[in-house]
Amino acid sequence: MERSIIELGGKTKVISLPITWVRANGLTKGSRVSVEQNGNCLMLCTSAPGKKKAKIQVKKGELFLRRYLTMLYIMGYDEIEILFDGKARIERLRERLEELLGYALMDQGEHHVSIRNVAAPMEEESEAMQRRAFTILTNMAKELPDAWQGNDKDALARIAELEPLMDKLTNFCKRVINKVSSAERSHATYSFIILDHLEKMSDQFCHLASHLKDAKVTQRPELRSIMASLGELVAQLERLYFHMDKKALPGFKEKRKQLVAAIEKEFEHCRPKEARILAYCSALAELVMDTELLLVFL
Repeated sequence: MERSIIELGGKTKVISLPITWVRANGLTKGSRVSVEQNGNCLMLCTSAPGKKKAKIQVKKGELFLRRYLTMLYIMGYDEIEILFDGKARIERLRERLEELLGYALMDQGEHHVSIRNVAAPMEEESEAMQRRAFTILTNMAKELPDAWQGNDKDALARIAELEPLMDKLTNFCKRVINKVSSAERSHATYSFIILDHLEKMSDQFCHLASHLKDAKVTQRPELRSIMASLGELVAQLERLYFHMDKKALPGFKEKRKQLVAAIEKEFEHCRPKEARILAYCSALAELVMDTELLLVFL
């Protein structure tokens, strides 16, 4: 819809608000709203937005309930009621709630459960959470080749067990982006995708650590060099994300291309157990590339 600008007193510019929006939000004379500039747009919001609520009807044998819960969390919902056709099944839900910061099981009946966000607003913690997620990922990448070389199965196990923590951190940051982001929409979208890449990279490192812990693979220097190069790239990716230096991008790209070439060369004569290692490293190199391409838009 379009509105014409009215001039008051020769200086003040005024536009009228859509009456349907005014009524829907219960606004009257003297009500306060927040106005934020977003490029060539103005975002007009009521000062006290309502809580997002959702209700899910779960059929018998539903396989994706935990996934639905995670997506509602990321989308910014504050209250969720789950209705079951049969007896409520909450064991696996409790496990998933451990990964969703702020969510708690508030009510439980024979055929329903209620979940609510009980945490105080933690939007200011988002950057700290992002830094922690990047730090954990970088440490995983740098510690993994040393743990493998030293045949330190306990260290490899610790790396493999970091997946739930990374999921918790990245899901929280995605939720904040969807719920309160005042950044330009494109900027928020790129940040969201980068967080998704971080989560996927952590998954690959965890799978790789589990494989190295359980499989008997000869520790060839070429394989360790590939993993060490990955660690260096992830560490540089972290630095570029928080302190962008476009002059460093060509060197970063060249190192990534060298890593991909080394992986492809090893694929030509590797053994089956080594092929799995290389497959994880190849997937990680691709995720690093995808993340690098997004950095210039932030």
